Amino acid sequence: MLVVVVPVAVGFSLLLRPLTHGSWIYRLQVRQIMRGNPALSQPMHVMVTESGVHFSSATGQSTTSWAQYPLHVETDRSFALLASQRRGGAVLVLPKRGLDAAGSATLRSLLAAHSRRLP
Repeated sequence: MLVVVVPVAVGFSLLLRPLTHGSWIYRLQVRQIMRGNPALSQPMHVMVTESGVHFSSATGQSTTSWAQYPLHVETDRSFALLASQRRGGAVLVLPKRGLDAAGSATLRSLLAAHSRRLP
């Protein structure tokens, strides 16, 4: 009995693994979080300085130090500040559409000084 059950269980786990570790689960979770908390989709003004990252929106203001975001990633359309490399960590996405060439260069130099760039 054990000779049959173990291979079947291992086979099912190998078949289901791509489904349970896919990015579609994370997209579904993000949709649920955004629906449950509409304040997350409100416009936000972000100012990045030597002392940290300053947020302001209709609901309030906040300031975080650079220690909160030790990592960053740059894409064609945005800068993403990351709290950790693990999934589920805090992420702050800064769209490039709000920056000119000089602003992008300044932000890039601040990020280089205060966080580590991930490939």
